[in-house]
Amino acid sequence: MREDSYYPVVDDPALECVLIRAQEMPRYVAERIIDVGITGDDWISEYGASGDPDAIEKVADLLSPGLGLGLHRWVLAVPIGSAFESCRDLDGRTVSSELVQVTEQWFVERGIHVRVTFSWGATELKPPTLAAAIVQPETADSQLRVHNLRSIATIIDSHPRVIANRALVDEASEARAKLDQIVLLLDAAVSAHDKVRLAIETQRKHVDGILALIPSTFPATVLGDGEHVTINAVATETSIRELMPRLRAAGAGQVVEMPVNKIVP
Repeated sequence: MREDSYYPVVDDPALECVLIRAQEMPRYVAERIIDVGITGDDWISEYGASGDPDAIEKVADLLSPGLGLGLHRWVLAVPIGSAFESCRDLDGRTVSSELVQVTEQWFVERGIHVRVTFSWGATELKPPTLAAAIVQPETADSQLRVHNLRSIATIIDSHPRVIANRALVDEASEARAKLDQIVLLLDAAVSAHDKVRLAIETQRKHVDGILALIPSTFPATVLGDGEHVTINAVATETSIRELMPRLRAAGAGQVVEMPVNKIVP
């Protein structure tokens, strides 16, 4: 794929891919301009406030902080030192956010009357002159402090999701079968993140001691029916520094570490 291309090339002739903003994904999927997409709960909820939420099906959760697919929390933030201690103190004020519909609904549910204005960017610079408060993703408390802000409430927690048009999910077709395949492979890639495979040569008398050292997240297998066996196991990459010496002390012979691209649970 060229760096300036929005149409990635994939090795599956049944797929056509396009890169678009997460904010737009729910609408395109709901209208079945695109069959399947990846976005967050935040933008699904934003679209659902004015669009057709029943046209969208969440088919997989891609929560994986190590891959940059983590919990996305939108917070209500106000200037440090302001008189606003809770959301109710903002009654009659202006709140700026890109997540307008969700923010409006959140305040309505609490009986608080605010004016929510759309922010085209640099939302953290709006208070106190252009808005009394903002709603934006909380990357870290320190980032809020850089802009002299503090959070006083959480508006929505968002996970990255694979979404599909509900009609596609309900139909029996090659496209539906392809969706199941995509979800399986994405789950497998997420499961394999930060994992390595170990092939451990040892004597059978040491098997129990070695297995006791290996995390039980993924079952290990013992291959061979003689005195010398091979243990296949999966471990986290960060554990290898401590695990390798312990395996050797427990009786392991040759230990081969290999990368893992996908794990189908």
